Amino acid sequence: MKASNSPNLCPTLAASQQRYTFTHSQQQQLSHQQQHQVLQVSRHHQVLQPSRVRQQQQLGSSWSQLQQQHTQGKEIGDRHYEFLSHIGSGAYGQVFKARDTSRDGAVVAVKQIRICRQGRNFEAGMPMSAIREISLLKQLENREHPNIVRLLDVHHQTLSAQDICLSLVFEFIDQDLNTYLERCPPPGLGPDRIRDLVIQMVSGVDFLHSNRIVHRDLKPQNILVTQDGILKLADFGLARVYAVDMKLTSVVVTLWYRAPEVLLTGQYATSVDMWSCGCIFAELFLRRPLFKGNSEGDQLKKIFEVIGLPDLPSWPETSVLMWGSFRAAVPPPLDHLIPEIDHRAKDLLQKMLIFNPEHRINARSALRHIYFRDDLDSIGTSRSLSPSESNECLEMTVSN
Repeated sequence: MKASNSPNLCPTLAASQQRYTFTHSQQQQLSHQQQHQVLQVSRHHQVLQPSRVRQQQQLGSSWSQLQQQHTQGKEIGDRHYEFLSHIGSGAYGQVFKARDTSRDGAVVAVKQIRICRQGRNFEAGMPMSAIREISLLKQLENREHPNIVRLLDVHHQTLSAQDICLSLVFEFIDQDLNTYLERCPPPGLGPDRIRDLVIQMVSGVDFLHSNRIVHRDLKPQNILVTQDGILKLADFGLARVYAVDMKLTSVVVTLWYRAPEVLLTGQYATSVDMWSCGCIFAELFLRRPLFKGNSEGDQLKKIFEVIGLPDLPSWPETSVLMWGSFRAAVPPPLDHLIPEIDHRAKDLLQKMLIFNPEHRINARSALRHIYFRDDLDSIGTSRSLSPSESNECLEMTVSN
C-alpha cells in the first residue's frame, strides 16, 4: 500500500520543513500554518476519513474507550482498518497493529497521537514530534529508500469536543533490532550478518544526511528488521532538517547512544548519528549496550574507559564539565572488549567512536570502508545533492 501523492499538498509540506527554523521557545508549539498543513495532508486521504454520522456518534468517546475498541480488534468508523493488537506506547500516543481491509488485508502499523483542543483551535495542541515525523517522511516519500520505514498514510478523526486523533499509517514490521538481538540464539549473530546489518544502517543514515536530515535518536528500539533481514530506520520524532543557523535542543539521543559532544556541549551535527551507529555496531557483537551509563557524567566515564580520555587541548572549550573531572587511564584493547571483532570491523568501529566529531568518520566514507568491500557492488545509496554539497552538509555544525 502506498499513500496517494498530491502535487499541491506534499511539496508544500516538505518545503515548510525546510523553510521554518525554530527558536528554543518554539520547540513546544508549532506555528498555526505548519499545523494546518499537516491536517490538510490528512484530509487529502478521504478514503480514510470517517463519515459525518460516525463522527457525531463518536463525539462522546474518550481516548481510553477508543483504545479499548482497538485492542478488541474492531473496525473504527469507515477508515477500512481493523485493529488487531496493541504494539506499544510512546510519549504522545499508542501504536497498533492493524489490517487494511480495503487493500487486500495488508497488515500495517498505526501510530495514534492524541491532539487536545486549545481554545477554538484543534491544531494548536499538535506535538512537535508529530509534525517533524510527518514532514520529514513526506519529504522523503518520492525518494524511497529500502532502509527507511515508509509512511503510507496520514489521517485524523474527532474523538470528542476537546480531542482529535491523528493517525500515521506505516508499513508493518514486527520486530525492532533490540527484539531481533534478543531472539537470536547463542552465541549470537555471525560476522557476515553483522556486516550486512551495519551496511544497511549506515546506508540509511547516509541517505538522511545527503538530504540534510539528522535523525538524532538512533538506537536499537528505533531500528526495525523485517523477516527478510531488511533493516529500516524509524521513529523520526526527534529528526530535523538542519542548516547553518538552526537552533536545536541539547537533549537529543537516548543516553546510552549519545555522543560526547552532546553530553559536554550544545554543539553537534550529523556526526551524532555516526556515534550512535558505532554504539549499535558494538552492541551487535556484545548483545548488550556498549556504554550503559546511569547519568550523563557516568555515561562519559564509561565512554572514556573504552576510548580513553582525550588530551586537554582536545577538550571542548564550552564544555559543561571540566577535563580534570575524569581520571586518565589507558583503555584495554578493543578486541579484548569484543573478542569476536575482526581487524576491519575494529578499524571502522574505532573511526565511528572518535571523540572529536570533526574527525569522526561520516556515513559516505564509512560505506567506502574496507570492511564493506565485498558488499560495495551490491549496495546503491541514494543522493539528492552533488558531492560538494553533500560534503559541505556533513561538516556543518549547529549550536544550541
